[in-house]
Amino acid sequence: CKDNKIAIKFNEFVEWNNPNQNVIISPFIDGEILTKIHGKTVFIQPRNGFLPDKTYTIQLNNAIKDFNEGNILPSYSHKFSTGNQLDSSNVRIQLKNIEKEDATDALIVFCKDKNSFFEKRYEYISMASKGQALFDNLDAKSYYLFAFLDSNFNKKWDGNEVKDMYDNSVFHFDVLMESMFKSLSESGALDNTIILITSDHGESLLEHNYLGH
Repeated sequence: CKDNKIAIKFNEFVEWNNPNQNVIISPFIDGEILTKIHGKTVFIQPRNGFLPDKTYTIQLNNAIKDFNEGNILPSYSHKFSTGNQLDSSNVRIQLKNIEKEDATDALIVFCKDKNSFFEKRYEYISMASKGQALFDNLDAKSYYLFAFLDSNFNKKWDGNEVKDMYDNSVFHFDVLMESMFKSLSESGALDNTIILITSDHGESLLEHNYLGH
């Protein structure tokens, strides 16, 4: 990292493929990310610079393609530190669409607290690919984790990008109930079982910018 600029050299001539959408820097850097290319070397420079004593990961997800044939590099990451050591904690995350029962892609962010999410003060950030996301080179602190569909690719949560939370919560409960009824039926205990459903609290799903119970 020199002059707050990262240079990555490839073994053939390359060009950018939607870098504003496909380049992700973690820990999160607010502000414009400048991207340039010269021959076989790509340059990445946050306008606001890198913070000192941080371990950074740069994700290039479909961001690079070779100049001659246009083949896209699906995934590439580059790690470096602006301090004297690399942080080494890691977390692997799998996202799944409960209703469709398949993998889903979303932007995942780590925040110090719930308010930081709504104020867009993220710590770490990653984009899931085929439902999988790996955060490595993390520090050892505790964080809240949020995932959302970044429909406009600005790497920030906008109020309309978390959808159907009530429907999804009810659907998840329905799936659990279906599994329980099926087990009771298969065991022959359903006809002799009384089922009571109650609750001791409710869920707040983004009313007044609050998420929790």
